[in-house]
Amino acid sequence: MGTLELLKQRKADILAALQSIGVKPDYSVDGESFSHASNRAALLQELKTINELIIAEENLTDPDIGVFYTRN
Repeated sequence: MGTLELLKQRKADILAALQSIGVKPDYSVDGESFSHASNRAALLQELKTINELIIAEENLTDPDIGVFYTRN
């Protein structure tokens, strides 16, 4: 599996994880805390990075700066 395919698979995994978290509140059980908000924030940051890597891998950039879109 190539780099682009791995990035797209990770993106799908992140999106699935975000969907499963939804908007659940943070909570504590027997002194152990569970922070869905921080998990969600970390996943969103990773998703942003993954999207940037996918764009770079596909050579998709802003045509306004002189680079054309290419698709395989």
